[in-house]
This record gives sequence, structure tokens and C-alpha cells, in this order.
Amino acid sequence: TSRGLGDVYKRQEICLRYISQKKNVYGLLRKCRNGEFLNMEHKNIVATIYLKNGQAVKGMDNFEPMGWDVISLARLYNDSGIDKIIIFDLSDDDEEHEKNIHTIKNINRNVEIKVCAGGNISRFEDVKKFIYAGCLQVIVNGAKSNSMDIAREASDRFGKERILVSVANVDFVFKHLSLIHISEPTRRRGI
Repeated sequence: TSRGLGDVYKRQEICLRYISQKKNVYGLLRKCRNGEFLNMEHKNIVATIYLKNGQAVKGMDNFEPMGWDVISLARLYNDSGIDKIIIFDLSDDDEEHEKNIHTIKNINRNVEIKVCAGGNISRFEDVKKFIYAGCLQVIVNGAKSNSMDIAREASDRFGKERILVSVANVDFVFKHLSLIHISEPTRRRGI
């Protein structure tokens, strides 16, 4: 029998509620598989932390503190089976940026999972700071005019697999196609 979109949204809501109740993600995956909620066998679960002034905040546009110590939040993700944490540095100035880099370094000292970070990158040195803070990958904002120069220099220094570029639309991809690494599985699919 086919299920409607309402059923899909309801199952996703149940799974997301399960995570928000801070229950173990492995239990979630078991529950979702047994209940045919989601097929997670080849998926990664990625958590996001927005950093403002060294604290976890609710979102990019909502700087209200999460109510969690950021290290405790990262440990919760680590202990719950999350595969990767993406951290967005929402700093406004260099002093706050340094504070957030220090926080990211502390997160990396306290978790075993992969950490990727980005935000407030305006020069190659900012990418270096994220890498030296222990980030597996650094996310460069593709909307900034100098981002591709920074990404190219960082890729040459640290490797293409360590630099990610966030894009707002597919036009960016076609404009910079010569600079983009296409993975072998993607190439095999003819994309």
C-alpha cells in the first residue's frame, strides 16, 4: 500500500521529536527501521551548532542562547550516535571570531566525531584557524566575492576534500565548474 505525504511527515515528526527528547539516536534508528519510518542504512546524521560569542544559539537569525553549554551539547551529539557536527561561526568581529575558534578547538578536544566549521571567513588565515582548531572540513561561503580564491588556496594547501563551498543556487556550480571536484560515485552516475 502507498502512504501519503501526511504519513511521511508524521513519521519524520515522530523521529525528530525522539531526537529532541535527547534519546539515543541508535534507538531512533532502530525504532525508525522497525516502524519503516526512515531508511538510514547509508545515511549520515549531521547536527548543527550555531556559535555566537562562544555560546550555542538557536539559529542564524536567532541569537537566543540554546540553554546548553556548547561542550555539553557537542558531547550529547557525540554520545548519541551523530556522525558529524557542522558549526557555523556567527561572529561579527575578529575578537568574537577568535573566541568562537577557541570554543571550536575545545569542542574538538571533547568529541570523537567529525567536526566541520565555517563562517566569518574573509581570508585564507581564517580557514587555517578552523583547520588548526581540529576541523575535518571548512565551509567557505560561495556568495562572497573572494570565496573561490580562498577555497582554491586552501584546497592547494590542505587538500580538496577538506574545503567545502556553500552555494545558494546551481548557477554557482556552472559558473565555477572548472574548479569543482566531482567525486567518482557522482561521475559514475553521470551527474
